[in-house]
Amino acid sequence: MDSLKSYIRDSVEEDIKWVAKDMRDIDKYECWVVSHCTGDQALENGFKNSLVCKTGVINNEPVAMFGITDMLQKDVGLVWLLGTNRVPQAKELFITTAKDTVNGLLEYRPVLFNYVYARNWVAIKWLKFLGFTMKSPSPYGLDKKPFRMFHKVKENNHV
Repeated sequence: MDSLKSYIRDSVEEDIKWVAKDMRDIDKYECWVVSHCTGDQALENGFKNSLVCKTGVINNEPVAMFGITDMLQKDVGLVWLLGTNRVPQAKELFITTAKDTVNGLLEYRPVLFNYVYARNWVAIKWLKFLGFTMKSPSPYGLDKKPFRMFHKVKENNHV
């Protein structure tokens, strides 16, 4: 089997349709129960409102989009990622580049946070691998489902 060509690049608007058409069910569910928006609406909002927005690509096909949006506090960013069912095929890409990518995002905002659905075990395991700290589940979003807040602070940061 040929090796997959995978990389991360700056997002372009056309990435939204690629990621939305095969978005993971758990990601669509999180979008809905938090804000009653569809996956493609969440991607569009993320793309338009992010300080930085990146796309993970496999063989020239976008498989995930992620970024950070500003919060009211100047040093805090809301980090997000929405992916397709092909994300597991990019496991090597994400494992080898993810920690450096997160450290790069921390250069934009030294505190990153968001919430993850408490039953999204794959994402929780991944976030822990990346060094994010997890809080206990609590009701969150419009539907008040159990979510876990997670955060990461840039090392040597005094926020």
